[in-house]
Amino acid sequence: MGEIKRNRTAVILNILLVIFETYSCGSVILRSGAGGLIPFTVLSNLFTLAASLSYLLFRNRRISSNLRFASAVSLALTFLVVVFLLIPMQAGRGLTEAVQGMLFHDVMPFHHLICPWISVISFIFFEEDEIKKEDCITACLPMAIYAVVIVICNILRIIEGPYPFLRVYDQPIYMTILYAIGIPLFTYGIARLIFRIARNSNSRCR
Repeated sequence: MGEIKRNRTAVILNILLVIFETYSCGSVILRSGAGGLIPFTVLSNLFTLAASLSYLLFRNRRISSNLRFASAVSLALTFLVVVFLLIPMQAGRGLTEAVQGMLFHDVMPFHHLICPWISVISFIFFEEDEIKKEDCITACLPMAIYAVVIVICNILRIIEGPYPFLRVYDQPIYMTILYAIGIPLFTYGIARLIFRIARNSNSRCR
């Protein structure tokens, strides 16, 4: 695919992300108010909305490239956690019900399926902005910041959850420690994988 067609495809995909994220995140906020902003799912999708707007307005700039990279990593993490952690955790009530509730209910198709795949595919195969290997660390910052804040809020009993593995008083300490170590490492692994595939795809990553 030529550079012009690739850039046009990236623009179209990011416009779709803006439309889908505006609708889905707006629906959650209108329905739940500020409480709708507690889950990482919603925040990562809002972050993607901002990153796609940045890409459309300031394309081929360093800051928009890093925002898109971080947002793609965040949504990839969201998708994988839902599929391999949250759905199995809820499978006790029935696998079909768990899949339906997490992937196909209300705006979940946008948050957990459509937008993650569009974001990752667009970034890897169509966007021309440059990223460097060290950007894999900064791409993990949204998750890290969220994790620190939300765990502290759970410890102080300001909120509970919103995910089962964040309820520090409902699980052994060692499980909290395992999640605290495992999820950041998993996120970094996602970032490195996206970086490697993007580099091999477009040879634009340094």
